[in-house]
Amino acid sequence: MKELLQKLIKYLAYIGAALVIVLAVAVGIFRLMLPRLPEYQEEIKAWAGAAIGMQVEFSGMNARWRLSGPEVSFFDAELIRPGAAEVLLSADEVIIGVGLLRLLADRELVVDRIVIRDTKIDLRQDETGKWLLQGLPIEDVFGSRDNSAQNGGTVEFIGEDIQVEYEHPGSGQLVTFTITSVAILRDADQVEVEATIDLPDEFGDSLEISVDQLAVNSGQPVWRLFVQGNSLNIAGWSRLQPVGMPEIDSGTADVSLWLDYVSGEVQRATANLVVSNLHPRSGPATAAFGLQGSIEYSSELNGFLLAANQFRLMTVDGDWPQSSLQLRVMADENGALEGLRASASFLDLNDLKYINVWIPDAQRSMLADIDPSGVLRDLRIDLTDLESEEPEFDITADLQSAGFAATDERPGIRGFNGRIRADRNGGRIEIDSTDLQVDTGPILAEPISFDDAIGTIIWRRNSNGIILLSDSIRLRNADFDTQTSLQISIPASGDAPFVDVQSDWSINDVSAIHRYLPVSMLDAPIGEWLQMATVSGVVRRGSLRLNGSLDRFPFDDGDGSFHVSAEFEDFVLRYSENWPAPEFRYVDVVIDNMRLTSNRNLADIQGNSVENAQVVIADLRNPVVEIEAFATGTLESLRRFGANSPINEVLGGQLENVEVGGDASIDISVSYPVQDKLNYSFSARIRTSDGSVRIAGFAPPITELNGVVSVARDSISAESLFGRFLGNPVDI
Repeated sequence: MKELLQKLIKYLAYIGAALVIVLAVAVGIFRLMLPRLPEYQEEIKAWAGAAIGMQVEFSGMNARWRLSGPEVSFFDAELIRPGAAEVLLSADEVIIGVGLLRLLADRELVVDRIVIRDTKIDLRQDETGKWLLQGLPIEDVFGSRDNSAQNGGTVEFIGEDIQVEYEHPGSGQLVTFTITSVAILRDADQVEVEATIDLPDEFGDSLEISVDQLAVNSGQPVWRLFVQGNSLNIAGWSRLQPVGMPEIDSGTADVSLWLDYVSGEVQRATANLVVSNLHPRSGPATAAFGLQGSIEYSSELNGFLLAANQFRLMTVDGDWPQSSLQLRVMADENGALEGLRASASFLDLNDLKYINVWIPDAQRSMLADIDPSGVLRDLRIDLTDLESEEPEFDITADLQSAGFAATDERPGIRGFNGRIRADRNGGRIEIDSTDLQVDTGPILAEPISFDDAIGTIIWRRNSNGIILLSDSIRLRNADFDTQTSLQISIPASGDAPFVDVQSDWSINDVSAIHRYLPVSMLDAPIGEWLQMATVSGVVRRGSLRLNGSLDRFPFDDGDGSFHVSAEFEDFVLRYSENWPAPEFRYVDVVIDNMRLTSNRNLADIQGNSVENAQVVIADLRNPVVEIEAFATGTLESLRRFGANSPINEVLGGQLENVEVGGDASIDISVSYPVQDKLNYSFSARIRTSDGSVRIAGFAPPITELNGVVSVARDSISAESLFGRFLGNPVDI
């Protein structure tokens, strides 16, 4: 083993010595040839031109030997494309290096390195978006190299201190930057580019760029681009974006970008972004914001996929958690939109204002109309068969404080918490909101707020139509509390829906009724009456039952039912401007279809007690309040009642000048048409027992007054009314 190792070392020493001798001879020959270089200038030009693939002109040259092998330098060099008269590139120095191994092994001068120093190039885009270098397509400059085969190897192009002038296609603005170093490794099959660019101060620090030409794909080369930039000034870069895009006031970005480019189109792209202090110049006044994440794009056979992973948006309103967003667009062979799939683990719609200026005008106008708000979690949207009359869809989302604005055509909602799932066959809405607002648009004067909105609504679709149902929906706010179950059938034929609703409820303040009356009713007689009539009170218990086809409502023919019952307490009802308002200790009200009745009640009217008055509104569509009541009290309480009612007008307004005493009762009948309130009628029968009456300014009273006084709107009469005056009996 020891002898074998000694032999191996000896052979390696021989080989090393031989290489040193060969190199020494080669260096010696090289040095001997240097003085004769000018004699072979034309041959060298031809050799250099073949190596570079372009005609080479220069004012001077030099040669030297480096560790990598011999190289030739050309000064004040010009590179001219074959068959062209104009100069493609001028440089202070162009260096051509010869491959040492090929020189030693094959005794050929094979170029393996070209260095260009201190030059200027022009970079721009044509009207089609194709990139041009020195006025030529990049594919022509860095494409496949026909002459490389004769050299049989790979050539590395190195650029140092290259000044680039870029003309922005939209504005024509000229931007100058310096490529500190660029290395282009090129052979017959591929091109690799590595570059470091020093940016002007207005654009940031520097960029590192890598470009690889991969294997040919379907006859077209695939270019892979990598760009990395740190502390980029977004305000400066925004001046180079397409015309119409918003300019940026401030913002910095760290970017890493990979993309595959084929036939002028991006096939795949990935960008890692960290953006801070971003603020657009135009649009609504918002604070600066930041974002970070990984953005991916992939072109598919008929469509594309766009995704964001570990995405975060940072604003003064709060930071997003790490989120994933995805959008897949599918088209048919003709390019028509066929389907769309979108998903988002987190989406704060309130933050759309920060990116509003980048949204196209049509979509921005649509969003302004909808004005969405709230947070969406686990959102998934699947739309297919969009070209058909009945597209397929599947939507699920968890919503937090979500909503949209009301318009004249639709209601709006804010503060919705819950979950939605829907497809063509049906869906489900789970509601769990503690601060819900419903804006009915032009229907109600102001939005309705709910402290609690809890329940589940389910709908199913079949060939007969849609069935919507819920076992329990609870709505509660400061004014009322309701628990409702319902089932609604919507026929596919277009006929009127059939509804079955059962609701139990209570009202904390009946005077709030004006907030729930349609605007169209507020100035109508019935609306004005309801606002006047419901002075105060509560409904401890109430119920509603609606059953029937809505086109048959209010079911005059008996083909359906509408029933409401309510138990009022401490209820003040001002049913007329002319009559004193009764103060009900309790009153039960029943509505059957369009007929309202009350038979159980207890009220006080100006100190007179009324129990179980008969109240009827025969038809709520043309409401006429009919009251039949019996009241007990004293002559004084009845005088006060009469003085504050139309009875006083019949008596010539004299009730203010009368002093009375004793017990009394009254039977009263009132008919009050709500929509024609001046045409009311009434009749009252006042009974007195051992009463007394004294007229102001006339001292002697009438005592022991007994009998009946009847009063109507236009008459007054007495029945068996007698008493004593000045000690003598009198008949009145």
